[in-house]
Amino acid sequence: MEPIWKSRSEGRISPLAESPPMPMPSLIWKLLKSRGYVSSEEVGGFLSPSLSKLASPFTLKDIDEAVDRLILARMSGETICIYGDYDLDGSTGVALLYYGLKGLGFENVQYYQPSRFTEGYGIHKDALKTIRERGAQVVVSVDCGITAIEEAAFAKELGLDLVITDHHLPRSQPEIILPDCVAVVNPNRGDCESQLQHLAGVGVGFYLLLAIKNRMGVTDFDPREVLDFFTIGTISDMVPLKGENRSLVKLGLKRLAETKRPGLQALVRRLSLENRSLDSYDIGFSLAPKLNALSRLEQGLRPLDIFLCEDYRQAEVLAEQVVNLNAQRKHLQSVLEEKVLAQLDKENPQAAAVFGAAGHPGVVGLVATKVAGITGLPTFVVAWQDQKGTGSARGLEHHILPQALSFASAHLERFGGHAQAAGFSMKADKFSDFRSSVIQYYSENETTAILGGETYDVDAELKDFSENFMDWLKHLGPFGVENPQPLFRLPQVYVTSAKWLKDQHLKVILNDRTARMEGIAFFARGKFDVQVGEKMEAIVEPSWNYWQGSRRIQLMIRALRPLHQ
Repeated sequence: MEPIWKSRSEGRISPLAESPPMPMPSLIWKLLKSRGYVSSEEVGGFLSPSLSKLASPFTLKDIDEAVDRLILARMSGETICIYGDYDLDGSTGVALLYYGLKGLGFENVQYYQPSRFTEGYGIHKDALKTIRERGAQVVVSVDCGITAIEEAAFAKELGLDLVITDHHLPRSQPEIILPDCVAVVNPNRGDCESQLQHLAGVGVGFYLLLAIKNRMGVTDFDPREVLDFFTIGTISDMVPLKGENRSLVKLGLKRLAETKRPGLQALVRRLSLENRSLDSYDIGFSLAPKLNALSRLEQGLRPLDIFLCEDYRQAEVLAEQVVNLNAQRKHLQSVLEEKVLAQLDKENPQAAAVFGAAGHPGVVGLVATKVAGITGLPTFVVAWQDQKGTGSARGLEHHILPQALSFASAHLERFGGHAQAAGFSMKADKFSDFRSSVIQYYSENETTAILGGETYDVDAELKDFSENFMDWLKHLGPFGVENPQPLFRLPQVYVTSAKWLKDQHLKVILNDRTARMEGIAFFARGKFDVQVGEKMEAIVEPSWNYWQGSRRIQLMIRALRPLHQ
């Protein structure tokens, strides 16, 4: 029987006849070949990325102007204000630049973050007024500002020198329009040849620090000290984990596991992530969501408060608050999610999933992510409050969400974002027309529509998943966009045990005559129908299950289907 799932490497990599160049499990070697790493040099470079191969920060356009202005501010004692977006990329970017500039000897450093609900995304004129009144002469944005045309002009009127660092796309009508300011450091500005387009906002901020340190010469500050912030922001913003991102995140995960920052240390401990190595899953699915809940609810505690906390007792209090606020976020998310999924059950969207329901605007992105995962379609969800809608869009790599929002922009008040994650706002009476426009866009652009079916990397047997294999597997990480978590197909396994946990999670014991292993499929009720003794084909993700100080290998089941003889 032909498998219903497609190998990720199908049609890309031709078989390599030579033997593995280094002693590693054969399945690791097979996996690396499937992803295009075929020579000893390619394999070695991927497994052990070197910081010596990082691109020079001076390949970024306008970086010289930014560095010169900031060093001048340091020499003349001027006050610099870091202006960061309210999301986790922006928050980590503010913390990174704050500690980084302080480490480089900048004494007068402030920061400002707009409110998600009362101000919204981007640089605002009222905020610039406040910053000027606080005594700042220079403003450095992080993760925002590329579309702040009017705001940049206003900053000049106020006597503020604005340095923009960002990674979002600029305005184009159809020519690219950039803010008129001291410098616009953005690898995605349209005329930058740095090849650093994969950086998150925090990553652009990190490269600014590297450039300043390089220009100043020898200092006591080591930029690796702020890679914990780089790592959290890069993983949470779901930018490609390739090149510089992967190399720096790999180091940053080690630094985060050993962090001495009171706020992060307390939170890592409260989430039971201490005393072990961390991976991108720990950040993306445990640490980052808890921190994100703070800006989504905005109840007096922000991620920056955790990052900048320097008192260990206070840090313990803040970590407990984070967990409690996350519980509130879960409730608000479930309320909106239930309403949207009820609409999904009544429809069968073909080109795009577009839904609106009354709910908390802070959780709309999480709901959009859930629906996109269910449908495989570009998904647009709007949360209504007082006839005003806050929307979030989520999609796959080829959905190119900002283009669809631009197509429907006549019905929006504002919008922006990345190819796979974007935000927008609208009035209630515009929703019907907006929905029609989005569906029309994706109906006419078939290449951006659903990418159906599960994919996997290579075939495996249960005996392959040994502790030695797992230790090697971690060196292929960190995993994320463009370096996905490896998935393996088990062509033929037997279910020797099956039980439901909390009536929604399926726990099984699988046997393929080479070994027996435990597997679990979360939220599998209605998705998988399994009978003991049944022969099945499966796609699995081997992982460590940590419990009470010990660990064991457990298979995360991504797909199951019966094999009928």
